[in-house]
Amino acid sequence: MAFSDDERLWENYIHHDEKLILNSDEYNMTVIDYALKFKNYKMLKYLIEKGYIWFVKENHNNYTDTFGAGTKIERKPIYEKDVLNSHLHYIDALRTDMVALAIENGDFEMLTTLHARETPDLYNACEFAGFAIKYNENYNPRLIENVAAASREVIDYFTSEFSVTTKNSEMKCIFPYTGQLIDKMIEIKSPNTVYAIKNAIEHNKWARKTLSEMVTREFNNDRKDFSDSEALEVATQYLNISEDGTFLKYNHLSMDPEEKMKYMTFNTNIVCVKNSSQKQDIGKLVNKLNLIYSDIADPQRKRLLIK
Repeated sequence: MAFSDDERLWENYIHHDEKLILNSDEYNMTVIDYALKFKNYKMLKYLIEKGYIWFVKENHNNYTDTFGAGTKIERKPIYEKDVLNSHLHYIDALRTDMVALAIENGDFEMLTTLHARETPDLYNACEFAGFAIKYNENYNPRLIENVAAASREVIDYFTSEFSVTTKNSEMKCIFPYTGQLIDKMIEIKSPNTVYAIKNAIEHNKWARKTLSEMVTREFNNDRKDFSDSEALEVATQYLNISEDGTFLKYNHLSMDPEEKMKYMTFNTNIVCVKNSSQKQDIGKLVNKLNLIYSDIADPQRKRLLIK
């Protein structure tokens, strides 16, 4: 089934009385796992277009846990096995493997359908302004390798800023693995590396500017009652960078000019690149990107103040 390109065979398998498509084998792999492994994109796209499976549930109002992936194929009675729906729902690597396969097949439209540059963690961070983020756990090297070797159009899609929206909040961000992506592009000498770094620089610059304006405003307000060093400490006491250095959150309860309590919050992810390049233009851009990152992540916080 996973190797077949025969639509009739697919339909017979889907509607088999034993519901074989819903079950896994002794290796806990379903037909979807095997189709992804052996790159049967035609079959997978057929299942999506016919509505048999979906990796992202459209009009879903809460992506903070999963993207709501699932299947409409009806299960047998409750006591029978049915693991496909739970695999789709909870294993996001299936979605990102499908993204990687869509890139291999030049299917740019599928990237939007699959929310290719997003992760449920981004929605979680947006809604709850916290660090409940599993970037490293959900990292998919197959996806990064395929994106790194892709066209300029794909690179622009993955490294351009976008916003995620939840019930109560909205957050501007960038693909969570942009740093690893640029590292891979430098490694394979992608001709599109410059464009990716420039996009990352623009995002880091925006993050630094937004954060600096907020911190400076609070610093100037707090220094009315404290020394400069104390005012900086107070103004940045709730500025935190995640342990892996990829996400920042800034929360501050302050008084506005009318003496009203005001709760300010700012969350986004930021980009740092580890690799460098012998090509002078790329090396300079990497240094520029990482310098902006250092301004944000500097534990002394002084570099955030606008003079």
